[in-house]
Parts: sequence; structure tokens; C-alpha cells
Amino acid sequence: MADKIALNQPIELDKDETTRVRVLNVKPGITELELDDGSIIEMSLAIIDVLRVPERWDSVGHPIYVVNNQVIMRVTNSQDELRKS
Repeated sequence: MADKIALNQPIELDKDETTRVRVLNVKPGITELELDDGSIIEMSLAIIDVLRVPERWDSVGHPIYVVNNQVIMRVTNSQDELRKS
């Protein structure tokens, strides 16, 4: 049995060592950021792939996963003086 690892430790692995895991359900969500310059940014996460690392666990015994993702960001509001005319 492999040792438990701390989450802040880098994991070196080959993709052939991982197991692809299907995502069955996603709770969609948008994070909205209101900035001090008056801008509002919306962000969401697009999941590309999820891989489980065999024989690796976190400090409480949960399996370690690698989630390949892309952050999607859009500015929904900004002050006129910040916009390019």
C-alpha cells in the first residue's frame, strides 16, 4: 500500500498510470467577482477530463484525482473609462 501524501506535494505520474473516471453529474455554477474598479467578472469551470491516481491517497484517506479543466471568464460590466473606444 502506498503512503498517504499531503495535497501540497507535487505528484509525478505518467498518464498511463492513471485511471480515467467518468463524470456522472455536474452542478453548474458561476462565480461572480465584483472588483474595486467597478468591473464585474463571471467565471466558470469546464471539466475536460478526470483521472484517478492509483495507490495514492490524501491525508484523510480520499483517493487523489487529477482534474484537467479550463477556466472560462467573461467581463460582464466595466466602467466607461476602462473600456477601449
